[in-house]
Amino acid sequence: NVTFRGNSATIDGGGMLNDQSSPALTNVTFTDNSAGQGGGMYNSYSTPTLTNVTFSTNSAVIGGGMLNGDGSANLTNVTFSGNSASYVGGAMYNAYSPPHIRDSIFWGDSASVADAEISDASLGNPDLADSVIAGGCPSGATCTHIITTNPQLGLLANNGGYTQTMSLGVGSSAIDTGNDATCANTDQRGLARPQGLACDIGSFELDQAPLVTSISSTSANPTSASSVNFTVTFSESVTGVDMVGPVFDDFTLTTTGVTGASVTGASGGPKIYTVTVNTGIGNGTIRLDVPLSATTIIDLTGNPLASLPFTGGDTYTVNKGAAKPPSIPTLVSPANNAITTDYTPLLDWSNSTVASGVIFDHYKLQVATDAAFSAIILDEDVHGRTNSKFTPSSDLSSNIKFFWRVRAFNTYGNASNWSLVRTFRAAMLPPVLVDPIGGITVGSRKPVLDWNDVTGATKYTLQVSLNSMFTSPVLNLNVTTSTYTPLVNLAANKLFHWRIRAIGPNGPSAWSADTFHTP
Repeated sequence: NVTFRGNSATIDGGGMLNDQSSPALTNVTFTDNSAGQGGGMYNSYSTPTLTNVTFSTNSAVIGGGMLNGDGSANLTNVTFSGNSASYVGGAMYNAYSPPHIRDSIFWGDSASVADAEISDASLGNPDLADSVIAGGCPSGATCTHIITTNPQLGLLANNGGYTQTMSLGVGSSAIDTGNDATCANTDQRGLARPQGLACDIGSFELDQAPLVTSISSTSANPTSASSVNFTVTFSESVTGVDMVGPVFDDFTLTTTGVTGASVTGASGGPKIYTVTVNTGIGNGTIRLDVPLSATTIIDLTGNPLASLPFTGGDTYTVNKGAAKPPSIPTLVSPANNAITTDYTPLLDWSNSTVASGVIFDHYKLQVATDAAFSAIILDEDVHGRTNSKFTPSSDLSSNIKFFWRVRAFNTYGNASNWSLVRTFRAAMLPPVLVDPIGGITVGSRKPVLDWNDVTGATKYTLQVSLNSMFTSPVLNLNVTTSTYTPLVNLAANKLFHWRIRAIGPNGPSAWSADTFHTP
């Protein structure tokens, strides 16, 4: 219960210098002290024990808040904030001194050169756990459960107790995040720990009224039910909860798509309560809330709850047996095992139907390269009951057999069985014509017709015709090589059309066509 304020030293330890000594400090504040090293405290060959101590706006060249040299300080629930160093170690500097630090805060300190929070020279590696550190785990330190988000510290002020402290604001990362096994039994003001779900980190424990930690229902998706039980759990034991019907003022319902839902019973306590809700009529959702009510809830120490930070619980889905899944879609096209030369084929299936009172949500389409659907290449949600078709946005791979299936979902998440699986084959790519192309005049009436090989092709169909419709081809034959020379002369001085397609397991391919003139 001591404050060190406004002290200074030319060299070491503005507020306190411990030389080969190990004092125990509890509920102490160091503020506005300054020195060359260790503005608040300098520990030389010492192992002091600090519990619920605040270091604020102390300054030094090295170690604005504290400097440890050749020792090992033990810190529990200590807060460093607003300390500064003109060189290194805004909050703390350790030289050959690995301190043992638990449930402490290092935030908002500064150093002109480096290490605003904790700086370590050789063998100064600290052991830190369950602490809030602005810069994260210091280099070389051993760290467990380090928080790097803002603890929302208030200014040093009289918050009760013998010494000034820095309070924790709304949204502080230090609230309920400490370790109950290692934190101090009280805070710097003498307030018992913990006040909430767990100890707060730092020297200040936020005084919290009991709060609701969870509200959970017995079932997430019932198919039929006339009532459901919610379990309401407070962070500590309370009394004064309204358990007298027919109106249970401490509990309200938020519903969607459901009418007539009501709280019909409450029991239990003093920490865990069972609330029974009539699920009403219709299909939708019910959520139980615990607002500040007409009945004053008090904890077992006799203090009224000023507020309940947690109000909302699980959402209970009411299906009432009407959530029958949609009908199973039937695949329409492509025909089973069809070959397509369109590499973005239209996949079409029949419209699903839904039961009365149930809303259709979406189709699930899957396309895979194996029958077990372990290698899925398309996994698409298609919305709209009558929008029962899908076209891939990019080309599928060629010369591959694909497997596809569809199922339907309603808005309750109920799904039909998968459709029967169909297959289709993306054809092998068409040959690329090499020569003659572009309507050139060939040098012979027996021109060499040449095209590139197609992977997987077992043969090629070649056609040569005097018209582009190839209605009466002068050549119509299959060849196994990627070149062919006519055995007889073609007609002289004519424009010929020629085309090639590949034949194979995933064929025929599309045609590749071009023209040439004979001399």
